[in-house]
Parts: sequence; structure tokens; C-alpha cells
Amino acid sequence: MPDFHSVTRRLARGHGLLAAATVLAAAAVLAAALAFAGRGFDLTDEAYYVLSMQEPAAYRMTSTLFGYALRPVYLLLGGSIAGLRIFGALAIAALGAAAMALVLSSRRRSGTSSPAQRRRGTMRSMVEGACPARGVTALVAAGAALPAMFYGFWLPTPSYNWLALAAGLLLLPAILLLAGRDRGPALPAGLAALAGLIAALAKPPTAVAYAALFLAAAILLVREPRRIAAVLALAFAFTAAGLAALALLLPLETVWAQTKGYMEMHGAAPPAGRGPIGDLLAFLIHPRGWPFITAAVAASLAAPSGSEALTRRAAAALAFAAVAAGTVLALTFPIFPSLGPGMAAVAFGAIALALLGGADRRLCLALALAGLLPLGAALGTTNDTVSQTSLHAGLFGLVALTAAASARRAWIAPFTALALVLLTGIAVWKGAAKPYRLAAPLWRQTETVEIGAYGSLRLDPHTAAFVRALREDASQKGFCAGDPVIDLTGELPGVAVALGGRTPGLQWLFGGYPFSETLAAWVLAGVDEGTKRRAWLVVGEGRIAFSGVFVRSLGFAVPEVYDLVFDGAHPLYGTPVRLFRPRSAAPCPGR
Repeated sequence: MPDFHSVTRRLARGHGLLAAATVLAAAAVLAAALAFAGRGFDLTDEAYYVLSMQEPAAYRMTSTLFGYALRPVYLLLGGSIAGLRIFGALAIAALGAAAMALVLSSRRRSGTSSPAQRRRGTMRSMVEGACPARGVTALVAAGAALPAMFYGFWLPTPSYNWLALAAGLLLLPAILLLAGRDRGPALPAGLAALAGLIAALAKPPTAVAYAALFLAAAILLVREPRRIAAVLALAFAFTAAGLAALALLLPLETVWAQTKGYMEMHGAAPPAGRGPIGDLLAFLIHPRGWPFITAAVAASLAAPSGSEALTRRAAAALAFAAVAAGTVLALTFPIFPSLGPGMAAVAFGAIALALLGGADRRLCLALALAGLLPLGAALGTTNDTVSQTSLHAGLFGLVALTAAASARRAWIAPFTALALVLLTGIAVWKGAAKPYRLAAPLWRQTETVEIGAYGSLRLDPHTAAFVRALREDASQKGFCAGDPVIDLTGELPGVAVALGGRTPGLQWLFGGYPFSETLAAWVLAGVDEGTKRRAWLVVGEGRIAFSGVFVRSLGFAVPEVYDLVFDGAHPLYGTPVRLFRPRSAAPCPGR
């Protein structure tokens, strides 16, 4: 009878083409994300991200410290938007590859262990599948590609959502490593502490969720009280050291004042939406939630050991149905809101199939906990929480990939890796074909335009004409780099970015929410009168623009003491957008 190593060598030769195809597909996905890095620019959300990194301490309130976290990268790259996007794509690819490599290397590191040791729960016994060198390469390559699902929505500039994903990519291997006994507690504790610190800078609710998941993983997976205490003590010590470092680096008085400002305006809860519990309940009764429910039922049926044959067949049928339905949901419906729910069904269906295939139950429990990371990453959003998991769907993909790697049949892992990478490629293509809040697909973003002090980007003809005319007219009327710009359209902080100006009080005066007028009045009340008198005003007639009556109530007498500089149309919606110059504006130095 052939030994294990001779069998895997033959299987590796038989599936080498599959592994090569996975590596090539992963490279193509990453190349596409990098190739499109200099194309398109959302004048709303992405402008908010850039302004947050440019001057994170300049604003009256904040609910996230991502601007402080990413400012060093912003400065290192000279404020280049394209450079920030390239950094973001490469960073999450590296984290995804490292996450997969950590799990697989841990398994392979214990390759000389005895059968008794493997039965006690080493990662080798838990991830048993086909991992000759080429198979490992394919799985690591897939791990690098899967986080690119983040670009299915095409908001590629790093942000708080990007940081939450990066933190999740650190916490996922930390949770999985707790399932094995072949490593000490230091590595998972250190990864968890770093993930928690990054998540805290991104979104505090995400940090709380991640901490709860790691605590649950330590208790449920480690099980021995002394080892649990060691893991948690190390995680706490690493976190305390990280917090001390942040206290030295951050302007704590400013951060505290900004946090108090947010609490004064909104309290502790997100300012809009029905909340994560309401979102989750609405998801479960909606048809897009049914594949996930099916997968969860399949996993619950497969979990007990020694189940009857009929129960196992029912669990297998449900798991296959959930994976198929989740794939269809992710492929055929819009990325937002369907990619996350679809991938959740795929991930938990894969866990059910792994259980039925004899995978270690502790590993599968770890995978189930890791499968909750996208939901934790989505907490704190003003959008639908479950839909928001679409930005973090790559975490679901890594869960499914690890479950497949635990299969005893050698072809399952590379086949799953290729399928998941192809699904990621489709998500990226859909993002490029219909990018969020852009007027044309990315391949039609071809006209090079200077964007303030942030380098050049390629934009579609409508947006390029809008930005060029805006910049030319403002320059002719004496706009100076760094001049204050107050956007009263509710949706165009990108005007300040395009002009190279700054936004006093807040990066973006959000329009369209019940609290919008209260927020705008509160923010501008804290801006000194001299700055307000010198500020250029952006006024619109869009669906969420502040009304003329409200604008006057803020103390802006438009047009009596302002000159109309630019009169154009929103490049996406076609609604009027006007830029006004204050007559009291001083000329630029040196002109």
C-alpha cells in the first residue's frame, strides 16, 4: 500500500495544472486591481477619505481615527491618491497571503509529529488535505487574491472599511491558530492585539466585536483554563503596549475633543439606520438570507459526531444547495448588497462539508467563529449592516478555502482555490464595470486630470470636463491652494479635493439625513468668522443639497457678497453645481 507521501506526490503531478491556473488567476486579479488604481474618483466618499488623511486633527468631531492611522502612509506617498490605492491593494494581498501561509505552515511544521500527537489536535491533523509545494503555493496565491473582493464596490482609496478588513485578515489566523496545539500562545495573542488596535482606529464597534470573537475563540478552542489565561494575558499585555505607543503618537487632547464632539451630536450609536440587530433580522427573513440559513442548518446537522446516515445525507444536500445558491447570489446580483450574503452561504456551506468529510471539529468551530468576522467588520455603518459585509467578503472566502484545505481528497483544495479566485475576479470586474458613484466603467476613465495636490487620475469625459472647468475657473478668479471650501451640496467634498483646498470644521457636511441641518449648523458654529468670510462656497440643487433658506440661516448671503465663479452640472446626476467666491477673499501670495 503506498504511503501518504507517495500518494500526495502523484496527486501533485495530477493537479499541477490546477494549481498553476490558480496562481495565474490570482495574479490576474491583483494585476487588474493595480492597473485600475489610477482610474476614477468618487467626489463624495473618496474625497472624505483623502481629506481625513490630509488633516485628521483639523475637524470638530470624528467617529473614526483612520485618518490618523493612514496619515503616515499618505505623507510617505506625497498625498498621491493612486499611490494610496496601490499601497492598499498590495497590503491586503500580503495580509491575505500571510494568513493562509500561517495556517498551512503551522500544519506543515508539525509534519514529523506522531499519530498520537496529531490526534491531540495539531494543525496538521486539522488541515489534512493536498498540500505538496505547488498546492501550498496555489492556496497562498488564492489567499492573496481573495481580499480583492473589497474592490467589487470600487471605493479603492484606503479608509476605515479598508482598515477593518486589514484587522480581520490579522485576526482570522489568530483564531484558527488557537484551534491547534502546535504553537504557543504568543503568536495568536500578538495577532489579535494588533488586529484590535487597528480595528479601534477604524471603527470602535468593530474593535469590540473582534475582541468578543477572540475571547470566545480562546474559551471554546483552547479549553484548558491555564492556557486560556496565558493567551488572554498575552493579548492584554500586547494591547496595553500598543495603546501606550498610540498615546505617545496621537494628539490625545484633540482626539478626545473630536470624540466628545461626535458624542454631543450623535451619542454612542450610529447616526442613522435601524441597527445591526434589526438589519440581521431583516436579512434572515429576506430571500437573500435563505442560502445562509440553509448553510447554517447544514452545519448544525453535520456537527454532531456519529450522526445517522440519513442526517448526513440531508446535511450534505443542504450544504451543496447553500454553496450553489450563495454562488449564484454573489455572481448574478449586484455586489452591494449580495456579495457578502452569498459568500457567507459559501463559507458556512464549506464548513458543513468539511465536517461531513471528517475534518477536526475544533477547526470547524474556529472557522465558524472566523466566519463572523465580516459581520463584526460591518458594525457601526449607517448602511445596512449585512450588505456592508460585501466589502469584507474576502474573509468569507478565506474561511471557505481553509475548510476545503481540511478535506482528505487532494483535488478539493486546489479546485476550491481556483473557483474562489475566479469568483473574486468576477467581483472585481463587476466593480470595474459599474464603479460606485462614477459615471462610466473604469476602462472608460481615460482622460488624465490633475486632482489638487494629490497627483493625476484618469477620469471619464464628463467628470474630467467638470474638474477641469472647475479648476480653471477657480484659478482665474484667484483660488489659492489651501483656501477654505465649504460644500453645501451635501455630497461634493470632492470639490475641495479637486481644487486643493481644505474643508473647515468637518471633511464632509453630510446631506440627506434627518440630522444633516443640525450637524451643518453645529459644525459651522465652531468655525471662526474670519475663515467663514474667506470660504469659497459650493452650492447645489441636488437631491440632498441644503436649501437656500438654510444656507442663508448659516450666515452666508448668497449671492449678495459672493461672485459666481463656476456654474456646472454634477457629472453623475446632472444637477446644478455652483462655486462662489467671497468678495473679501485675499489674493494668493506671490500673485
